[in-house]
Amino acid sequence: MKIPFIIRDDDTCFFTKPEDLEWAYKDIYDKYPITLAATPFIKESYLSWQITSEFWHTKETFDIEDNKELINYLKEKIKNKKFWISLHGINHTYKVVNHKITPEFLLSIKNLAKKLLKAKKHLEKLFQIEINEFVPPSNTLSIKSYNELNKLNFNLLNLPWSKKWFNRPIFSFKHTITFFKRFLFLRKYWFDY
Repeated sequence: MKIPFIIRDDDTCFFTKPEDLEWAYKDIYDKYPITLAATPFIKESYLSWQITSEFWHTKETFDIEDNKELINYLKEKIKNKKFWISLHGINHTYKVVNHKITPEFLLSIKNLAKKLLKAKKHLEKLFQIEINEFVPPSNTLSIKSYNELNKLNFNLLNLPWSKKWFNRPIFSFKHTITFFKRFLFLRKYWFDY
């Protein structure tokens, strides 16, 4: 019996280097295509290993289109069925609300449907493909965001009811231990899990 599955890699964006994707997946993408959850317009994305910390708080927006090397690399890989693209938020923004880190799709986003369609069309134009899959940043959605995504006929590539971000203080003990383990893993293997 065959079991369908998806290998998903989050946070492909302006800061992604083609050589990092090649290093991570060259041994498997011929047999198992990889779905890259791509963010078209990075802005205020905290605590992401893919983004240099100096850009975590900037108000500047970094358009994936401006990384020409990445775009050309991905177009070729998509054409050869080694990668696929899904939409991974609009900006992958985090805000601190009541001393808690709040991911983009738990926030109230004005004109959400319009912004989602703009992000979707931007990636579709860049990669010349149709995108119907959506991965919320931090795998977290509000009910309002979930309903908007449903209206726009997106397929969700996660369980939409993750509670990992609800009511979690920024510096909780559990969060601190998890962050420390992630940092050690990165230092040991030079690759984020």
